Amino acid sequence: DVCSSDLHFDVIRQIDLSDYLILIKMLNEAENIWVIGFEKHQVFALEFQKRLFEFGKISRCIMNYHQQLIDIKKASDKDLIITISIKGGTLTDYNQILSNIPAKKVLLTFNPHLSPHIFDQCIICGDLKYVEFSEFALLRFFDILFYHYKQWITGQK
Repeated sequence: DVCSSDLHFDVIRQIDLSDYLILIKMLNEAENIWVIGFEKHQVFALEFQKRLFEFGKISRCIMNYHQQLIDIKKASDKDLIITISIKGGTLTDYNQILSNIPAKKVLLTFNPHLSPHIFDQCIICGDLKYVEFSEFALLRFFDILFYHYKQWITGQK
């Protein structure tokens, strides 16, 4: 349904440039970047990982949910963890672990009622009414994020 994807894009259009810039600065300053979340959404994070690599930035996008929980424990205060939790369900497992990790943390979600204190930034990048189209919203969000990242890194306007 084209209407449903349009609603996601409306939500994404409402993300302020300053929110992208906060995340871009965290990406740029991070020694290590992890993108974690439910396996279905990791596929889109892999594309973002590839694009970051084109600019010399290494990130980890582990597909196995249980391995993610093990690997993020290695993160230090110089690192960044981006968590994708569309509805908020996966946060139950992540919260306890993330709260003990000194890394910067960003939450990408569709749930406007989530804003756990453990995250440095929370970005609403889709509409909960249309979670079945979540992959399109995430793909678009990562496209826009990378567009702004590339502009910021290269100094293009």
